Amino acid sequence: MKKWFLAVGTAAALVGCNGGQATTPTPATPTPEATAPVLEVDVLTFDELDIAGCGMTLWQEGSDVRANGFYLFSGFVNPEVSPQPGGSMRMKLDGEVVRFTRTETEGEGIPGGQYPIQRFVSEDGDTAVTVEVGEVEPGVEEANPISDATITVSRDGQETTVEAIGDTGCLRPL
Repeated sequence: MKKWFLAVGTAAALVGCNGGQATTPTPATPTPEATAPVLEVDVLTFDELDIAGCGMTLWQEGSDVRANGFYLFSGFVNPEVSPQPGGSMRMKLDGEVVRFTRTETEGEGIPGGQYPIQRFVSEDGDTAVTVEVGEVEPGVEEANPISDATITVSRDGQETTVEAIGDTGCLRPL
């Protein structure tokens, strides 16, 4: 029994003696870099829209655009009839209505002064939007249904994409 007691006592003494010694610090674990907040695509209401005329409206499939709002309106306003107060497209991003100017188009024109592929840049130059529209179904002058569209928003190295449906044409005032 004395051998066992002697072994435990020696081990305890060694641990106790080493307890006061400085130890090499453990390297700090790098903290993950703060991630930028997710770019939020919100919906606009007709009350928030300050442009009108011929154009394209895109919204979430299955929603009631009049009650639930829409992702974007890209207008083609005749300046002789109704001057545009800045930009030709509106979206609501991170809770703020943003004005965009169309910078590029691809494909043949579709009703409402729109195109199958359109690129926009915000008036402050910080945000870019690409809208790609699938087939536009024949309708009436006021509204030609769009059965699928993709809206891609880029800002500060982030990219957010939403799928949408909508219409394009020359809506009469509400």
